[in-house]
Amino acid sequence: MWTLIICSISFQGLIELYEAIGNYKKVVEACDTVICLYHAIGNQAHLNDYRRRLAVAYAALNEHEKALKCWELFLKDPSLSEPLYLEALCGTVDAKTAIMENFVQKIYDTHVTEGNDLARRNAENEWLSNGEYIKMEEMLSEILKRKPCSEKYEALLLQLLIWRMRTCSSSKGSGQKFMY
Repeated sequence: MWTLIICSISFQGLIELYEAIGNYKKVVEACDTVICLYHAIGNQAHLNDYRRRLAVAYAALNEHEKALKCWELFLKDPSLSEPLYLEALCGTVDAKTAIMENFVQKIYDTHVTEGNDLARRNAENEWLSNGEYIKMEEMLSEILKRKPCSEKYEALLLQLLIWRMRTCSSSKGSGQKFMY
């Protein structure tokens, strides 16, 4: 048991060093090790701290799918503190936003010959068709209830609503309704 504790303390120092110099690949490796150690010890408080650091490191490496998985684990924990829950909710939305932007950009790149505005709208419409935006709108609404006056999330919610309005107005008669 003491060996696990000493190892975890050593890795904690490495994580802090790697974070300070911006070496997030090493942060991920060290966090994985510390998470395993704290899981074996059963220390939930430290385990959550290093899971949070792992999610942040993945985001810094633009590995948004992995960051999203880390943040979503937090949202399933009913015993989570309010500040950590809010950070996980924001991290989830940030990861989903990055994934959405990457998706829209990839679709845009394939349709760019149609003209910039039309290609961008086609890409936005394709992303909206998967229904993921509803979950994002719900999360954004929850963030704004808990953390009012957050310009970043207000702007993102507004952007999603604009996309939905555009989609609804361009598909009149298709049965799609705008809910807000």
